[in-house]
Amino acid sequence: MTRLRKLPAVEEQFQSAKTTIYKQVKNGTLPPPIHLGEKSSAWIAAELDAVLAARIAGRSDAEIRALVIALVAARSRQADDAAACAGVGQKLSAVKPGADAPVPPSAA
Repeated sequence: MTRLRKLPAVEEQFQSAKTTIYKQVKNGTLPPPIHLGEKSSAWIAAELDAVLAARIAGRSDAEIRALVIALVAARSRQADDAAACAGVGQKLSAVKPGADAPVPPSAA
């Protein structure tokens, strides 16, 4: 089961303020949150734990950026795997954000 953390928990885990958290997301040293709804987002706990472990291990910002890129890329692969298990014919990573999703013939 994927565990999620809301902003207050991320601030506590990294001992950083909201603005610092979002600066780290912008510069690629912290993965971006996932959007849960129109006004709700959260971070994947395992991704945050991996970044924190890298920081504790003394990894450079460049190494952490590479880690974050790999973590975010894994999200797309997991979504594609989940779609395949559910019998969805189109890969989710092929659907561009903001694009209209294909309408199944039965819904047209």
